[in-house]
Amino acid sequence: MRFDLSSIKTGTKINSANLYLFANTCTAIQGVNFTNGTITITPFTSSWDPNKISWINCPAYSSTSIAKGGSAQVNVWESFNLTNYVNGIINNGQPNYGFMIVFNVTSGKFGTGISSGWCTDDSLKRPMLILNYEGTSPDIQAPTGSITAPVKGTILKPSTPAIITWSATDNISIVSRALYFSSDSAKTWSKIDSSSGNTGSFTWNVPVISSTKCFIRIDAYDAAKNKGSFVSGQFSISSTIIIMFNTDKINMSKEYNVTLFNIQGKTLKSFKLKELSLINKMVPIGLTIAKINGQKIKIIKQ
Repeated sequence: MRFDLSSIKTGTKINSANLYLFANTCTAIQGVNFTNGTITITPFTSSWDPNKISWINCPAYSSTSIAKGGSAQVNVWESFNLTNYVNGIINNGQPNYGFMIVFNVTSGKFGTGISSGWCTDDSLKRPMLILNYEGTSPDIQAPTGSITAPVKGTILKPSTPAIITWSATDNISIVSRALYFSSDSAKTWSKIDSSSGNTGSFTWNVPVISSTKCFIRIDAYDAAKNKGSFVSGQFSISSTIIIMFNTDKINMSKEYNVTLFNIQGKTLKSFKLKELSLINKMVPIGLTIAKINGQKIKIIKQ
């Protein structure tokens, strides 16, 4: 059974949602026992076509019921509280696949009929879902939040795990989020991960690059598909190179031109150096050669 809830907008406050089933006397089945047993409401977990469904191709259903009750007495209305179920569909992005009605018989051969189209043509006794709700204006408020790690000025090492953390809220609820990374001052973005929910943290394997212009962006979505985006402070990804040289061969009263190369001989970085014995520089990954004024020097990569 499935009720069309598409006319109720996200952001609507669901005060109550009650399903009413009328237990009919059905003479079409022999051996029916109406006086023992209960009714269980169990949600389906996949879509189905009402024109094609049968006992043979019954869709998958949850192992957890959403409502139980009733004694399945003859010619009485049985009610079931589906408030949380309906609110989940309207405001939390849960799919509306409908639900299965199961009669749990403790004696006798069969359960009772509850569809008036089967045992009677009295339309007033067909299943009813009665809602009490308020605030039908559409949800236009986007999620908000901030990224708490990495913080501005952080230096991350390539090929190592880093934990991205954030705080995000919405006036109703956040149903999904996506993480993005930029190494060019937020000009372009590449997706890191996306998933449902709002966990608040994600372990990221830092890429093998070198940049001082890195940012993380998070896009958070609510059930109405409003998107809230928030961006981290600027951070860096780099390895540390310690450049060591013999001070006896260096005139410390003047500057020296330092050039860093990769294994193919391509220049990666050039800068002026004037130090007593060693200096730390943030340089690209893949460094294999360094020269001071054209002379090779020893390097140690950390």
